[in-house]
Amino acid sequence: VLTGLQDNGSKIFKNPVWEDVSGGDGMECIVDHSNSNFMYVTQQNGVIIRNSNGFLNDSAVTISDTIPGKPKGAWVTPYIMNPYNSSILYAGYDTIYKTTDRGNSWKRISQSLSSSYIRNLAIASSDTNVLYASDPANMFKTTNGGATNWTSVDTPADTSYYMTYLAVKQNDKNTLWITLGGYNDTMKVFESTNGGDNWTNISAGLPNLPIMCI
Repeated sequence: VLTGLQDNGSKIFKNPVWEDVSGGDGMECIVDHSNSNFMYVTQQNGVIIRNSNGFLNDSAVTISDTIPGKPKGAWVTPYIMNPYNSSILYAGYDTIYKTTDRGNSWKRISQSLSSSYIRNLAIASSDTNVLYASDPANMFKTTNGGATNWTSVDTPADTSYYMTYLAVKQNDKNTLWITLGGYNDTMKVFESTNGGDNWTNISAGLPNLPIMCI
């Protein structure tokens, strides 16, 4: 088990204690689903660190240094792993980057999408050529793995708060959900069943609080 903690780095659980594996602000963590020796932790603004022996020693490598131009990302920069091929990862800065060798090298797979940085990335398990990305106000989509420019996705016209999270249904690439921050009552979660062409407000019953994930 890995976890990231603001101001307190990232830690790994080694029964019965937690041990430090990285400093700075700890963010998202990933354990390779096909080889658990490979583990990933992140720090603020898009620093991604990989270890290849389960953090048994200090053999960590900052794989974000191999991204062309070493871009800066959001405070919590999103990165995700392909659900079937764990050597493939994606990371979102102002542009989306892809690695096929666990971060030894990266290539750009989108045009510049956001001046305020990408905050969310999701991949469709039913068709891994379909990916969605969002910044606080805009959403983008590719249906060919980024072979051509990503297209804009219309978001609900009556939303006035920033998007905090997006998720795709496991067995349907066109069903997705977004969550909203802020205190606009009844405007919390929206669902699309056609790849973002139309949205339905499914917020009924949720309290008037920012919704951060789904």
